[in-house]
Amino acid sequence: AVPGCDSCESGGMRARKAIREGTKGTNLTTMYADLICPGEGDINNDRYLLHCVVGETKYGLVRTLKKKTSVEVSAKFKEIIYEIQALTTPGYTDEDRYRIERCKHDPGSEFKGKFVETLNDFSIVNANGETNRHTPSHTVKGADGMLQVVATKLLHTALGESDKYRNMLQIEAMVWARTLLNKKPMTENQKEHGKTPEQQQLGVQGGHTNVPYLTWGCMAYGWTDKIKREVKCSDRGYLGIWVGIDPYTSCANRIVPITRDPKSGEYLLHPTRTSVRIKADETKFPLKEGVVDPAREQIDMMTGTELQGYMSKYPTE
Repeated sequence: AVPGCDSCESGGMRARKAIREGTKGTNLTTMYADLICPGEGDINNDRYLLHCVVGETKYGLVRTLKKKTSVEVSAKFKEIIYEIQALTTPGYTDEDRYRIERCKHDPGSEFKGKFVETLNDFSIVNANGETNRHTPSHTVKGADGMLQVVATKLLHTALGESDKYRNMLQIEAMVWARTLLNKKPMTENQKEHGKTPEQQQLGVQGGHTNVPYLTWGCMAYGWTDKIKREVKCSDRGYLGIWVGIDPYTSCANRIVPITRDPKSGEYLLHPTRTSVRIKADETKFPLKEGVVDPAREQIDMMTGTELQGYMSKYPTE
């Protein structure tokens, strides 16, 4: 390249390598936001996941969305701001409350319009990124990758190598993966002092979600309330798989109900329900390929000929 040559300068220009910013000082009040699009809608008709991470502590929160619009992203972002403020400085006045001062994100259309208005309402600096570049949101991009890795492991635990139900459960898996990442030391400082993002951000020793949790995707029976039973002797529980702790209902578990298709014998998945009282078996995974379901085995155990032989062997009086 010839210095000063317009052809050399314009034709030979290459994208500069993304430079990671430091994690000291104001990064405690800097939030990185990104929108993950796993694919088609899941069992709850959710299609997107808003993922926000605090720069220094790496503490993250997620919200599910059905549409990729600035109005819906703005509403979910407000929920995240209010939640992180309430958890970080509970009981403080507005003047002394922890505040997010800067939000970094990529230049997608979902982060314009109403979203910018929301940032102005909270007096948050809008740090918009360069087109087709993710330099301003490198922290959340890295967290996105870890989120998907953990979610993939959860799905493999529940489903094995089959991709049959993954599209319907992957958002639920990523939501729970975010909870698990908040309980694992991420930065060098956290590893050195034995702290997690949750403990560093919220200033508590055990975290705010200390409810015992189960193996993701294991068999679980949720409680059916009396008002939801059709008749007096309707089943008091429903079969499903355990997919996490509900963040909005105290001590409530999230369960995806499953039923058998009478024709094909395959499982059908239904929208997620919450239940405080559950019974679970962490050794059984109904949706895993190759696992024999005991209930199904018992139903299909006898053919017509075998049944006749059984009745002739044990005649009724």
